Amino acid sequence: RHTGYTQEIITARALDWMSQRDTGKPFMMMVHFNAPHRFWDPGPRQLGLYRDADLPEPATLFDAGADRAFAKDDPHMTIEHDLVARDLKLAEPANLTEQQLAEWRRWYDPENTAFRAAELSGAALVRWKYQRFIKDYMRAVAGIDDNVGVLLAELERRGLADNTVVIYS
Repeated sequence: RHTGYTQEIITARALDWMSQRDTGKPFMMMVHFNAPHRFWDPGPRQLGLYRDADLPEPATLFDAGADRAFAKDDPHMTIEHDLVARDLKLAEPANLTEQQLAEWRRWYDPENTAFRAAELSGAALVRWKYQRFIKDYMRAVAGIDDNVGVLLAELERRGLADNTVVIYS
């Protein structure tokens, strides 16, 4: 078990491995971050991002997919119908320390209180769900970007940057 933000733990473990590897041999290291997948949890340093403005809505936000074939009959991937309370940060994560939960509440509780008081429905509710989803998604991806930067800086510090292939996908 490890305590902390998963993306940072993954990075720290990769750095540990890099420091213990046999420097006389070539190496391959694969680092897999899970942040862009459900539940789109941002790291503590990213919690404040995108709080002051709405992000642009895609032209397809209200597109029901009519006249198009989906890969599956019922994909369960719509903003309107398929995001659950935990996706939308309306339910607290169950795996946080007391300090982590306090920080989570500091950022989400005021917004959640305002959301519940607004009693949104219809298009306004879809727009709110989209903003909550896309902001958390972008925060999570920013956390990955930060950690990839840490890994690249370590390659540079060790003099390996010019002779290492990095594939980012």
